[in-house]
Amino acid sequence: MKGHPFLQSTAQFISENALFGKEDILLCAVSGGVDSMAMVTALQLLNFRLEIAHVNYGLRGKDSDADEALVRDWASERNIPFYLKKAGPEFHLEAESSLQEKARDFRYQWLEKLASERGIQHLLLAHHAGDQTETILLQFFRGAGPRGLQGMLPASGLRKRPFLQHSRKEILSFAREFSIVWREDSSNAGLKYRRNIVRHKLIPVLEETFPSFESVLQRNARRMGHVSAAVDFLFSQLEQEFLLKTQPGKTEFKLEQIIAHPMAEFFMVELLLRNGFSFPDSEELSLRRKNTESVFRENAMGGRIEIRFPRLILFDSASANFPEIEIQLASNQSHDLPSGKILKTWTDYSAPKKLSAFSWMADAEKISFPIRLRLCVPGDKMAVFGMSGQKKKVSDLLTEAKLSPSEKAETWLAEDANGQILWIPGLRHAEICRLPENYFGPVFCMELLLPEEN
Repeated sequence: MKGHPFLQSTAQFISENALFGKEDILLCAVSGGVDSMAMVTALQLLNFRLEIAHVNYGLRGKDSDADEALVRDWASERNIPFYLKKAGPEFHLEAESSLQEKARDFRYQWLEKLASERGIQHLLLAHHAGDQTETILLQFFRGAGPRGLQGMLPASGLRKRPFLQHSRKEILSFAREFSIVWREDSSNAGLKYRRNIVRHKLIPVLEETFPSFESVLQRNARRMGHVSAAVDFLFSQLEQEFLLKTQPGKTEFKLEQIIAHPMAEFFMVELLLRNGFSFPDSEELSLRRKNTESVFRENAMGGRIEIRFPRLILFDSASANFPEIEIQLASNQSHDLPSGKILKTWTDYSAPKKLSAFSWMADAEKISFPIRLRLCVPGDKMAVFGMSGQKKKVSDLLTEAKLSPSEKAETWLAEDANGQILWIPGLRHAEICRLPENYFGPVFCMELLLPEEN
């Protein structure tokens, strides 16, 4: 039976792509459809060690429960471990346009968590050549680059696809020959989802017009894999050539050198694409690389770029790189900040020192702890020291200090548990810092230091 052409082809594909070995445990995602049922049957016949995982979304009532029963019984009859995840009622409330994406994310999150808990290194998915064709077409119409147009890979981290070389026709033939039982998902026949439209409307027209289009598409996908590798190599070389310095949350490049290079546009567009900017934004910013005025742009993920001759500065998402720090009323604490500086905090019972731009103090009994450090956001207001408690917009204070857009985006502050802004280090103090003359009560202090000053 192992000499069957379908099984031989499967074993050869697994070996050529070094997907997994006979000693490995394979966690198989099985829906109950023909693709996944054929996959686990083939792998069992090839004597691989299997465990079965099934998600029941409950979206099709009794049909969903019948899918679950089929997969459970198949595993039970063969003494194969079976794992089940039932989705909650939130899936019934989801809009049709986002249901597939939500279900996919839910499925993968559970499967990968299960694999991690079980110590399994291989999560098997039953994607086949037809799925690959649909994926590449969808990626093309979404505007994907070389990486997206190579489609799904046989191995992508934990995820392995041992059926990627098989056509739907080959899988059906194998399933019928070996009397494999499966269930049809009625939702696959409708035109509610974009992938189904591609499958049932677009692909038949392409097959009729270009009979060999699928094999050509697969071949070009493999070529795109080579192109993607070449792009990665060239970008890596240029990135090292143009790099000026890196700091936590920030990378600077030599803009003057980029501008003079024949691959300037390629490098800038690729750099921005890899950091969450859209292709139109990447092209537009690349064209503005020679501007004499500073250009600042933020993407949807919170990443930022500033083109400020002679430097190009790329910032990571500010919220992702600024630590969530809460400060309690305690003595002699130190907190590391992304800038490389250190914030020291302590309670002092001696006569208070004078305030400076990088030090802060206030009556400890008037502060609502914990103090929280965070980035400035639009709408922030502070009762500024020396203005009789009058509140002023933090954004106006930053503008008055003539901070650049990128410096504004990096500016952080300290606030108390009630949301009262206490301090913008290096810039302004709040009115709460005003202490009565001859005050000798507990004073809570903060000071910003360089590491060597610590």
